[in-house]
Amino acid sequence: MQCLFFIAVPGCSGGPQPPGAHDTGIVVLQPTPGQEITNPVRISGKARGLWFFEGQFPVSLRDQNGHAVARSYAKAKEEWTRPELVAFEAELEFPADSNGEAQLVFERIHQGTGAVVQSFEVPVRLKRFR
Repeated sequence: MQCLFFIAVPGCSGGPQPPGAHDTGIVVLQPTPGQEITNPVRISGKARGLWFFEGQFPVSLRDQNGHAVARSYAKAKEEWTRPELVAFEAELEFPADSNGEAQLVFERIHQGTGAVVQSFEVPVRLKRFR
C-alpha cells in the first residue's frame, strides 16, 4: 500500500507569484518604486480579492509632507470575489505644479466600519507638468 501526503503552504496557489504577493496581498506593477511619473499616472497591478470592496479600493498620491494631492479608486479588471490575485487598474491626475518625492498609497478598507485595515506604499517622483 502506498500513502501520499500533501502539505498545505499558506499563500501558495500552486504556481509562481509576483514578489510581495504573499506578504501584503498586493503587487504594484506600474509605476515601479522610484519611477518618475507624469500626468496622468496610470497604475496597474494585482491584489487579492480581500483588498476589493464592490470591485474597487482607494488609492491616493501623497506629497513629501503626506498631503493627498490626488485620489481615485483602483478597479478590478476581472472577477474580484476570490482569494487569488486579481488584476486592477487606476488613473490619477495630480496638480500641474507638483514635483519631487511622493508616495502612491493603496488602502484596504474594512467593509463593515470603513476603517483602513492595511495600506501599501510605492515611492515615486513627480515630474512637473509644463
